[in-house]
Amino acid sequence: MANIVIAEGSGRLDTLYGKYQAPIASCIEDVAEAWKVKEIGPKIFRQVKSENWAEAFTSVTAASDWQVVGENGAHPTNGFEEGYPKTIVNQVWKSQIAISREMRDDNKIGEMTKRATKLTDSFYRTRERFFANLLGTASQGSTSVTINGFDFDCASADGLCLFSTAHPAKVSGAEQGNMFADAFSEEALGAAMTAMQNYKGDNGETLGLEPDTIIIPNIATLKRDVFAVLGSYEAPGTANNDFNYLFGSMRVLVWPYLNDYIGDTNAAPWFLMDSSYNDQCDGAVWLDRVDCEITSRLGANDENIWDGYARLSAGFVDWRFVLGGGLNGGATL
Repeated sequence: MANIVIAEGSGRLDTLYGKYQAPIASCIEDVAEAWKVKEIGPKIFRQVKSENWAEAFTSVTAASDWQVVGENGAHPTNGFEEGYPKTIVNQVWKSQIAISREMRDDNKIGEMTKRATKLTDSFYRTRERFFANLLGTASQGSTSVTINGFDFDCASADGLCLFSTAHPAKVSGAEQGNMFADAFSEEALGAAMTAMQNYKGDNGETLGLEPDTIIIPNIATLKRDVFAVLGSYEAPGTANNDFNYLFGSMRVLVWPYLNDYIGDTNAAPWFLMDSSYNDQCDGAVWLDRVDCEITSRLGANDENIWDGYARLSAGFVDWRFVLGGGLNGGATL
């Protein structure tokens, strides 16, 4: 079932429920279930069920290596250190539609259903646009985005933009980058995978990332290039018999909503993600404080009002889950 709650706001709807409310509620649930299949945002942002006004995230460095101590040697103390902290605040999101008394009198069930289901459509579309806005705005080098007067953080926990050429280590180690200017190609993808696999943790430890996902906006030439590389068993674009080690190695997420937020300076950006690292180490995080609730009530003019309510937010903690290519101002792979 989709994460949506439908309820009556008062007992005054009891006589209408069987004739109007039940069919509308059923259609709302059907729309929510359909969105669950096609959503891209939840495949990138890890859902965290929140129980507070805000949630704090941090990382812990890897433990030191085990030591040789000889027969009956003492156990050496193994230490951990805290990485960069990040707090994400939940926000309230609302919407509303109304169905007139006259529409009920005229038994316009089809039109009533359309209006109610559009409220559900709007919620999931809004959430997709919100997630895409965060990633797309970060790809332009910004650390925040303003939506309806409220600011949302696009920075990683180290305080820099999610995509940067110089992310600092919290404890020890050299600066590292995940912002590159290279257009997508077989060579660029291979170099990007290698770069991610070589990422170090905040104490200089090798993390062993395994990138498995490519995220792209809905651009025809970019889709052609990505699927040509991943779908060619032999050397892409040639008659050579060399084995293409990238064949079938990635899940591809084509995200049309991302098109609206990549800006004019990034012609065809692409993103490489390690979904397992994202889940384990809090890369892109989606706070789900209150599921979408749609409540039905009668208004002062006998209209049937459907109120939508949700509490959620999202942000980035550990930048290492993703690498961006085709980004203006990036380094070269």
